[in-house]
Amino acid sequence: MTKLPKAIPAATIILGRQNHNSFEIFMVLRHKKMEFASSAYVFPGGKVDPSDMDDSIYNLCNTHNPLNSNNLFFKVAAIRETFEEAGILMARNKGEKELIGKDQVDSLQKYRTLLNNNKITMSEFVKKEGISLACDLLVPFAHWITPVNLPKRFDTHFFLAKAPHDQDANHDGIESVNSVWISPLKILKDAKNKSKSVLFPTKMNISKLSVYNSIDDAIKKIKQDKIVTVIPEIVTEKKGVFLHIPKEAGYKITKELIFLNS
Repeated sequence: MTKLPKAIPAATIILGRQNHNSFEIFMVLRHKKMEFASSAYVFPGGKVDPSDMDDSIYNLCNTHNPLNSNNLFFKVAAIRETFEEAGILMARNKGEKELIGKDQVDSLQKYRTLLNNNKITMSEFVKKEGISLACDLLVPFAHWITPVNLPKRFDTHFFLAKAPHDQDANHDGIESVNSVWISPLKILKDAKNKSKSVLFPTKMNISKLSVYNSIDDAIKKIKQDKIVTVIPEIVTEKKGVFLHIPKEAGYKITKELIFLNS
């Protein structure tokens, strides 16, 4: 019997901002040579590193409930990956309420490569710079696990956060080769007309955000929602092969065509 691959823990942040009356999200274009999601627009994120689960990092996080650390290492991974890929760091100087600003983040950009190449751990970086991770600002948004019969699987936690108003987001030029602030409705339109490649889970989560007029409204509502784990099921029907997702997850659709029978 073939053993099914174990899903790899992963995390990502959907960064949102207001641009006048427009609600925008930040997305990066994956390099065409990347093994996963090549040439697709995605949210910054990636695999959980073993060092993200180090108990020492928990004392370096701001969190509403320090006793409940069930998903804290996913938040640490999401913050680390977003800093590596996009240059935005969800962090505070110790004892302060405001997030660190542009000048300080600019001075920390050298750590992006060091973290990405495993030359330094997130815990070492945070301790060295005397900062704390703003895990309290990451709102659980969605939880998707790759279908069980696929060769490479991810167990991904999506978080929603308001982007710092005075930090500049930019792609790393390695894993991602372009980046954009774009409205949810515009990226959905681009995905539909195939001018941009967007993976199914990404598209579904953008669709859930598209009903909101502002990042503040989205965060307020999402905080009240119950997260339902989505494991898409591949189903063969008369018309073709579909991906089915549970109605309870709160998405606009419950199935998507992936292959049409001739």
